[in-house]
Amino acid sequence: MNNSRKRNISKGTTKGKLAAAKKGYFIGSVPPFGYKKWKRDGTAGMNPRILQIDDNTAQAVLDCFEAFAEGDVSYRDIANDLNEQGFLSTLNKPFTRETVRQMLTNPVYIGKIPYGRVGPSVKMLFSGKHQPIISLDLWEQVQTVRSKRSNINRDNKK
Repeated sequence: MNNSRKRNISKGTTKGKLAAAKKGYFIGSVPPFGYKKWKRDGTAGMNPRILQIDDNTAQAVLDCFEAFAEGDVSYRDIANDLNEQGFLSTLNKPFTRETVRQMLTNPVYIGKIPYGRVGPSVKMLFSGKHQPIISLDLWEQVQTVRSKRSNINRDNKK
């Protein structure tokens, strides 16, 4: 396949993903912890573009956000707690500090669809067709705690 054809296919895929995100469809391949893929007749698996709350793991997600918002637990503490409860990450591996950080910064949990990630930031957010697991207020509390901790760590390195 020549390079021009590859570029055209890539552009088409990108346009399709953006269009799906704008409509509120999940465009990732693996749903975040706390969600499962859903199909129109209500059973899991067939329509990978709409997320459904997973009743087996959603409460654990909410508990993680609430614990972190209180300000006295670390990413590692939360990972250890999830692992002790027998949960596995979406990749079927034990939770780590990094997987918890990713969870606590994923706007899917407030009902949004991120598009165009560049490092830790997102270029665009769209309203998702899925139900949020956490409230916007709890999301903002967690982001505030993260920001304060980040500033403390930055100050301590000076």
